[in-house]
Amino acid sequence: ILSWPKPLQQPHPPVIVGGNGERVLERVIAFGDEWMPNRIGDETELQARIEKLAELAEQAGRARPRVTLYAAPAKPDAIARYERAGVDRYVFWAPSVPRPGAEQRLDHCAAAVEQFRRAGS
Repeated sequence: ILSWPKPLQQPHPPVIVGGNGERVLERVIAFGDEWMPNRIGDETELQARIEKLAELAEQAGRARPRVTLYAAPAKPDAIARYERAGVDRYVFWAPSVPRPGAEQRLDHCAAAVEQFRRAGS
């Protein structure tokens, strides 16, 4: 039996709306639990969009959806800047390469996170 609206499961998995289009923030408010923008120029541009998202959420009577930055730079200073801009979750990109290269990338990401955490203490 088909059921609408989707998803039927309660609580449902988070609905993540991606993209940077002109009306994406409205779609996030209407349908989403989270926004995952494509890379945006810099953190000040992203911060302006996050502030607009918060404004739209308030107008709709809901909390601001979480924001996830995908393929985020693995640099401690970038993590701090994007956190200040309002990014809630920071996802690193790892290439599909043989194990040694993948482990090297993961070690690099882990070191960036550790430096970021130490700097915030």
